[in-house]
Parts: sequence; C-alpha cells; structure tokens
Amino acid sequence: MSVLLDDDDPLVLYNSPGGWAKFGIESSEFDGTTHASGTHGDTATLAFEAITSFSGRPPVYTQGSHQLVVTIDQDVPLPTANPLNRTFFLDYFVYTTTSAAGKTVLIDDNDRSVTYSDSDNWQSSDDSDDCLERTNHVSMSAGSWVAVPFNGTQISLISAPGQKAFKASVSIDGSPAGQISQPQNKNQLFNSAVLSPGPHTINVTVLGGNSMAVDYFLVTSGSDAPIPAADPSQAPASESGPSSGIATAQNPPPIAAIVGGTVGGLVVVAIAVLAFILILRRRAKGRLTPANYISLVGP
Repeated sequence: MSVLLDDDDPLVLYNSPGGWAKFGIESSEFDGTTHASGTHGDTATLAFEAITSFSGRPPVYTQGSHQLVVTIDQDVPLPTANPLNRTFFLDYFVYTTTSAAGKTVLIDDNDRSVTYSDSDNWQSSDDSDDCLERTNHVSMSAGSWVAVPFNGTQISLISAPGQKAFKASVSIDGSPAGQISQPQNKNQLFNSAVLSPGPHTINVTVLGGNSMAVDYFLVTSGSDAPIPAADPSQAPASESGPSSGIATAQNPPPIAAIVGGTVGGLVVVAIAVLAFILILRRRAKGRLTPANYISLVGP
C-alpha cells in the first residue's frame, strides 16, 4: 500500500532553517503547503520503512528501513519580489510499504483496489497537472458509482481542483453516510466520521448535477491488516455489482517514493536503495506550466 507524507510532516527534516521557506499559497499543492529552497547544500531528509521495486523488474527489495536525502547542489536565490521563481519546491512524498499503522494511506483514483460501476459512465485522464499523480476519474451519469475497500478508522475523498456543484450519496459498509454537493474544504468532497478499526468499504454514487471528479482517497490507518478485497455487495441496489468492464483501473506505479514539487536548479539525491519520481513544475512569473516527470534511481 502507498503512504503519503506532506512536506510539513514532522518526519521530514530540513537542515537549514534559513534556507528553506514554507509556502501555502497554491491550492493545487497537496494540503496547500510546500517547502522551497535555492540554497546550496540545503537538504530534506525522510527516514521510513518501505518496500522498494525498480519499475516492476528485479531487483525487488523486502520491507526495511530506508533514508531519502534530497540535496540542493546549486545556488539559486529566492527573489523577494517573486519567491516562486527559480526555486526548488517540495510538496509531498509517497512510498510503498506493508506497515501503515498510524499513517495516512493514499488510494489514488487509478489504484487497482478502486472499482468503478461502468467504463462507459466514467472518463479517466492521465494528464491532469493539478491532480495527484496527474490522474482522475470523472462522471456525470446518475447512478454511476465508485467503491473502495479500506482498512482504517477514517476516509476522505478528494476531488480535482475546480469541482462545481453536483449531487452524490455516500455509504459506508452499506449504511448511508451522507450526501455531498460541493467541496467542503478546498478539494475535499467528503470526510467520514471516525469508524471502528478494521476493514470497511465506501461507496459514492452520482445522483446528478455537474460532473463529479475523483482524484484520490486518504485513509487514516488503524492497523497493519491488509487492504480488503472489493465487496460487490456494497454496490448500490440498482446496480448488479462491479462488472468486468471496470473503468481503466490500472496497477499503481511500482515505485518506492514520489516527491512532488518544483525544480529550478539541479538536485542530487542520496539514498541507499530507492526508486522514486521527482515531480517538476516550472514556474515563470508565478504561473504554472505543464508538469514534467523525471525518474531517478538511487545507487
């Protein structure tokens, strides 16, 4: 399973209080925060327990302790007039692990555990710059639904930026959990009440109005139990359950970590054994241009 850590998480250690600056002005950034630096020698360090795999090919490594160090190796000043220009922005980390107790588990819209009612009613995209991992699923067909099994004590649904008013119902373990019509907090469509620890299934059914976009789900994990398999019985009564034509649900990227952010200078990454993706966004005069993705593999 994938664990997501924000740049503001206390597990991320920044070496230079004078070099790293914290920003919170971009709604497209995860949790509305980033850390930025253009100072030579500044580092951001994350120690974590994870499984690593190189693009689904050998070598594959067992669960263990790893350390990721991102080092700025080029002096890039932070202009007072435009602090977003020519800087390195660190947004979030994602790593794969078998032990997620007490952590925030990420379930992307393209995760293979996510079930969509009908591929004809859901449109998928893999080039959405404002969405996590650049993917989302969208539907405006009344009766279409998405179901996600999870193991934890709370779950939230995050939409794509710019979500307009719509209507949808939510059920958890077959019991009504409320209706949603617009984002409640930034791009968050739904945040469940605290649940009993253990396996659950959430189902979100489109009722009408504008299209509803699914970007990702976040789960507060309460145990080390594996994510349960999808339960067709949690589908709406009007549906016959998940069909074989599931909407473009794909295997998640077989990577150990994803670092989201912006690079204006060169970055040196020192890590024991880790494959990760560095998400780049070029900012010119404070405006975003399409994201670039670079795969980096540690020694």
